[in-house]
Amino acid sequence: LGAREIFSLDTDPIAVETATRNIAHNQMQAAVRVARGSLDLVVAEPPFDLILINILAEVIAELAPALAPRLRAGGQIIASGILDFKADIAADALANAGIAVIEKMQKDDWVTLVGVREI
Repeated sequence: LGAREIFSLDTDPIAVETATRNIAHNQMQAAVRVARGSLDLVVAEPPFDLILINILAEVIAELAPALAPRLRAGGQIIASGILDFKADIAADALANAGIAVIEKMQKDDWVTLVGVREI
């Protein structure tokens, strides 16, 4: 979709293996890196323009303080995989970390939050 560089992380070795195969199949090795791990692997990386996270609300809330500094000022986060009755947990944690939630989308019981890191 036009991204020059993508860095993907997952703690699940099967997810990393599958992503690696898909990247090779689509001949995207020059643009997409994938690694097994979490935010500790991106400390030395420059802040990201966009962070996508698809995981439970409680995990988003736990990671929010570490996510915010990894996002450039004005950068966006799209957080999904959130059950509707737990959306406030993730939204409040993002807001407390300096990421303003600007949009909430819902389909059935699932919520996606879009946020912008405040300048």
